[in-house]
Amino acid sequence: KFQIRNWNLALKTCEFIAKKDKLTINHKLNPSSLVIPGRMEIISLNNKSSLIMDGAHNAQKMSTFVDSFCALYPNQKATILLALKAGKEYEEVINNLKPITESIIATAFSASQDTPILCLDPEIIARYAQSIGIDATVTTDLHEAYNQLIASTVSIKLITGSFYLNGQIRAFI
Repeated sequence: KFQIRNWNLALKTCEFIAKKDKLTINHKLNPSSLVIPGRMEIISLNNKSSLIMDGAHNAQKMSTFVDSFCALYPNQKATILLALKAGKEYEEVINNLKPITESIIATAFSASQDTPILCLDPEIIARYAQSIGIDATVTTDLHEAYNQLIASTVSIKLITGSFYLNGQIRAFI
């Protein structure tokens, strides 16, 4: 849903600028054929399961992601690999994820852009998830956490909570 909204907003912006500057727009692009890395990106795995990568990193984005997930996969749950940047509203993010969660593997990433990007302690994520009835474990080694996710018997596997997390995992999948 959110990609369609984003597409329409971008198209209206382009049309406004094109009209103002007397430019021509190519309307041949089909928004349903676009794949935006890290935004509801679905990868088919060899064992007939699906890996979804989405950089939803705050309560609003996670709520929108969960709505789209439920539309595509009604009444299904995912094993989720989750890491969040320090300072994010982790309780709201996890509350939004609860309806689609089979279990959570809380992990950590390390990143920097001039200064270090701090990751929320995965123990905090797991503790809160467990407090609201979600099965959650902690695996701080990113390769090991990814391998646990892929080994899950659940047919939908989700990596979310941070574009930093998705970017680091993309480097070795």
